[in-house]
Amino acid sequence: MQNSALRDYEALVSPSSPLTYHLSTEAFAALNQVKPQTVRKRLCETGSYWGVVPKKLRNLRLAWPAVQVS
Repeated sequence: MQNSALRDYEALVSPSSPLTYHLSTEAFAALNQVKPQTVRKRLCETGSYWGVVPKKLRNLRLAWPAVQVS
């Protein structure tokens, strides 16, 4: 069981399947059916939104991957 979880994780972070970071905080929140402030608060408190870490852009905005947190 643990090996399959490790394989699933490696498949998610594998360079062969890179995530594209193109969503705004508002779009990422809508995808996950929460308010944008919920995403910002969780990011501020823990450094991620349930394991999803955005990229910081040069214009001080955040870019999120198109990932739905379950």
